[in-house]
Amino acid sequence: MKIGRLSRCSRYKGYARTTTHDIARLAGVAEGTVSKQYRTKDALLEAVLDPFVDQIVPKVVTEFAEKMKSTADDQFEQLVEVLLADRIQFAMSNRQCLRLLIDQLTEHPEFVAKLTTTLDTFIMPVWEPLVKHYRLLGQLPDWPSIEILRLITGVLCSYIVPLALSSDCSTDFDVSVRQAIMFISRGLKPLSGLRE
Repeated sequence: MKIGRLSRCSRYKGYARTTTHDIARLAGVAEGTVSKQYRTKDALLEAVLDPFVDQIVPKVVTEFAEKMKSTADDQFEQLVEVLLADRIQFAMSNRQCLRLLIDQLTEHPEFVAKLTTTLDTFIMPVWEPLVKHYRLLGQLPDWPSIEILRLITGVLCSYIVPLALSSDCSTDFDVSVRQAIMFISRGLKPLSGLRE
């Protein structure tokens, strides 16, 4: 899957430096309208994040889980390629939302817990059988499925977080995806003769 280069990046001020005046201007309404509807900027953030976690994340994760199921074949490397390319493309298309999300993860631990629960609910029922399938084919070690997912997610985040936060968006993500696939597939290759 070709991703290419992200050549056009918009400027991001961050949540803390964004004012209600900025929000009103971008929404095309008077600042008083924003203040009347949402008493504080935090109330506005909560009004955005709650539906995001309750409605948008489950929808996106369900679509992603279905893609994982339909992509599964006899090569784990092929699955990883589709997953990484899909998530990096998603990140490129949703940079502003990801920036806000990353910005708020440390400020709102309850949001992180809710997000983690949602991901576990929708991803693990699909992920467990896939890991079992690739273990039987001798392509994955006998490690817990959640640990394998965490390792893959860690590599993926090492690309997505800089993409979301960086002002330099000229990275060639096709090359990055190929390197990540090689790293993951070699790192998760079962070692013959050694106890895992």
